[in-house]
Amino acid sequence: WETITDLGFYLQNGWQRLADNHELEIELGELPALANFSFKKENIACKTFITQEMLKSNFLASTACYLSTEHKTNIIDEYLEKMDTVFKKIKDCQIGNKVEELL
Repeated sequence: WETITDLGFYLQNGWQRLADNHELEIELGELPALANFSFKKENIACKTFITQEMLKSNFLASTACYLSTEHKTNIIDEYLEKMDTVFKKIKDCQIGNKVEELL
């Protein structure tokens, strides 16, 4: 359980770093092993958009990740790299168009 908890903290820190970099407000869940977050604006649309965009990069993703011992930091790093692009698009939408328009 310690490995899974550590990976959860690693992932949550990554999400928060991306949110801070793109000036997005997110709220992290309380259990790192069941890592999740929500957007404070347009949460449902953003969640759907994440799934749509991450599938293009071969990641089945949402705003939650149920970690296991098979998850490794190099895979999480690759995931966060792809998620960075998605967070940028979400921020662009918050400045201009609505996220719903890209679904």
